This record gives sequence, structure tokens and C-alpha cells, in this order.
Amino acid sequence: MKPLIASLVAIIIVLAIGLGYFLYQSLNSPVETPITINPTPIPATAAPTSTPTASTSLFCSPSELQTTAQSEGAAGSVYLTVNIKNSGNRSCQIVGNKFIKATSTAQNIVVKEQGQPTTVLLTIAPGQTVYSQIRYQNGPQCSGPTTETPISYSYPISPTDSLAITDSSNPLTIGVCSSPSENTTVDVWSLSLQPLNQ
Repeated sequence: MKPLIASLVAIIIVLAIGLGYFLYQSLNSPVETPITINPTPIPATAAPTSTPTASTSLFCSPSELQTTAQSEGAAGSVYLTVNIKNSGNRSCQIVGNKFIKATSTAQNIVVKEQGQPTTVLLTIAPGQTVYSQIRYQNGPQCSGPTTETPISYSYPISPTDSLAITDSSNPLTIGVCSSPSENTTVDVWSLSLQPLNQ
């Protein structure tokens, strides 16, 4: 009987020691607290927007303009009346402080600018017309004969585009002094919102 009791006591002691060790480890072990990481949201970057440039959004293109030129004689001079009409469907701008440009193969043509430009930019509504003119002498201006010489005219409507000025009924020519030492004068005007008086 005594050996049985001794065995039970030994078992109880072993169990008590094991339980005590377990409790000691549980109380003294560091508690691991889970860490939650909240990612910082990255703000969305808006797609870059293109800013329209003047040449694409404000200036008229040559295809939006219709030009006519009609010549008539007056008091020994030939006047070429120039009309530039906005034939498009939007208001647009053209350079307003330039003059018509004359180009010819003749070396003895002198171009003189007449009138005062009114504004740097002219805004033209659909159907609206702006005006200019060209003049050259039709009477005696040389000591000798003259030679009919082709001449072309254009106007710089924007920093990148020029508009050709043509006469649909007649080729543009000018009587140039045959002598290279004598000059032929061509007068050109800037643009105006009103027709020019000859």
C-alpha cells in the first residue's frame, strides 16, 4: 500500500513541477503585438493637358481665308483693290501691323509702304472682310520703254503663314522700266477694317 501511495505522490509532484514551469514561461514570455501597416496612398497625377498655341487656336489658316484682287486705272496709276474675307466658320485673327509684300524677278522695283497699321492683330468674324490696296504707275515713268514683268503679292497673316494675293481675271504683271538704272515704284498698304479710298 505504501509503495502505491509513494508512486502517486511522485506523480503529483512531477505534474505540479511541470505545471509550475509552464505557468512561469507563459507569464514571463514577451507578448507579440501584431503591427498593422497602413500604406500611404500616392496621390494620382493628373495627365498633362496641352495648352493651345496661338498659331493653332487664334490665327486664321490660309484655307479659312478667301482673297480677291481687282485692278482698275485711275489718273495715270493702276490700283489693285485687295479684299481678304473670312470664309470659315469661326472667328480668327490675322497679323494687322504688316504690309503687303511684292516679289518680282526685276531688280529695279522699289516698294514703298503707305498708311499706318491700326492694330497688331485683327480679329475677323465669319463672313467679315478686311481691305488693302496696291498702286503702281501706268503713265510715263521711264525715259525709255517698259517691260511687262510678272509680279506676285502676299500678306503675312501669321508668324508662320502668308496668304497669296491673286487676280483671278488677269495675271499680275507690272510695266517695269527697261533700263535697270531707272526704278519702278510700287506702293503697298497695310490692312484696314474699312475699304481704302483711292
